[in-house]
Amino acid sequence: MIKKKLFLNLGCGSSIMESTKTEDWVNIDAFYPVGPEVKNFLKCDVRELALADECADYILLDQVLEHLSMADVPMVLYEIRRVLKKGGKAVIIVPDFRSAAEDWAKFNWDRCFQAIEYQYLSEVIYGNQKHDGEFHRTPFTGGYLDYILNMVGLRNHLIAFHPKGNPIPKYPGVVFPDNAALRNSQLVAEITK
Repeated sequence: MIKKKLFLNLGCGSSIMESTKTEDWVNIDAFYPVGPEVKNFLKCDVRELALADECADYILLDQVLEHLSMADVPMVLYEIRRVLKKGGKAVIIVPDFRSAAEDWAKFNWDRCFQAIEYQYLSEVIYGNQKHDGEFHRTPFTGGYLDYILNMVGLRNHLIAFHPKGNPIPKYPGVVFPDNAALRNSQLVAEITK
């Protein structure tokens, strides 16, 4: 019998991953209660994971860290370092704040106000604000992401910039149609422990 690998979907929201023959997915979020039909969901704060040390083979944080305060981001990264197995991989995807700020500055708001564009760009910077977990609190740039990963001891990482309009990167747990394009520019950190 082949032992399944443990995959974590941190800050999953409503994107629930199903376990497969080779992967046991655990979906973790503090804000999204799900019904009893979802067996692989753990209501938990990502700053303090109720998981054993070095238990996870793969960890995904897709659009999660920007929702936490700058003081809380290192706590989450320390937890990732703690629960990730040696040789395991983590993928962190966050919006690129520099690109969002540039898009905001380029738009001529006074000459031609467009409500839809205004809402779209506002949500990229501030989050959709539907509840406490949907506010953006930390602006990420490649330099800041690199700095914070190094600071917590996750030094074996690569950071890639993915401009808006390009296809969404394919990583386990990132659920988008094959032809989907990025709504805004993203930073992707691939971490190996």
